Order: sequence, then C-alpha cells, then structure tokens
Amino acid sequence: MKKARTWVLLALLALGVVAAAVILSGATAADSAYLPGLLQTDGFPKGCVDCHKVDGKNDYRITKYLPKDHPDVGKLATIPNDCASCHKKGGAGPELPAVMHLSHYQNTEKNGFVLYYKGACLNCHTVDVKTGRVSVKSGAKNW
Repeated sequence: MKKARTWVLLALLALGVVAAAVILSGATAADSAYLPGLLQTDGFPKGCVDCHKVDGKNDYRITKYLPKDHPDVGKLATIPNDCASCHKKGGAGPELPAVMHLSHYQNTEKNGFVLYYKGACLNCHTVDVKTGRVSVKSGAKNW
C-alpha cells in the first residue's frame, strides 16, 4: 500500500511540474491536463449517475446499458458501490473494475466517454492529493 501511495504522489508531483511548465510556457487552457476536481470544476461529483441520466430526449441511465439477462437492479440504492455486491472477485458477475474499464475504453474512436468526456479517470474516480488515496465516486440511483 505504501509503495502504491508513493507512486500516486510521484505521479501527482509530475502532473504539477507539467502544469507549471504549461503555465510558464504561455499555453492555453486547451493545452493543459484535464483533471476534473483538481484542475477544473468537477462536473460529475456523483460519478456514474451524473453522466448516466436522462438528458433531453436521450436516456443514458445505466439500466439502458445492462444486458437483457442481467439480474434485476431495482433494489440497488447507490451506484456503483452497490453493483460491487455481485461484481466482485468470486461474485455472480465479472469484477466491476474490469466491466467499467472495458466499457469506457473499448472502441475509442467511437466511444462517447473518450470522445465527449476526454476519457478522464477523474470523471469516475477521486484522488486525495494529501494521502494519494484513490476512490470511486458514487451516488444515489436515478431509475
């Protein structure tokens, strides 16, 4: 755990150096790193449910993406935390990190998460810059 924390802190330090270099070089905001919650306002503080929602005439809620044979998710309350009750090592479904990362990064040339949300890890995760702890954002279900 200590080794992982050290690597996260070193990565954040490197990002700080890069950010300083960008600022000193006169680069524009478009040239800087996209790190919502650190360098930009976090538009998705509840993670999944902030993106996967009804938007105008489009329904992007998570229930629209589940396979037809997926068990009922009506009793879940907090997403994605409650999904991990089945999507865990040795659970009824594949482990949640594998499911989420595959779905958000496959077919990058057509993938909405990559194209419209810059594939930014911090749309779904938070990082505590003091401790290096990374966690998954979660929020109340929206269906």
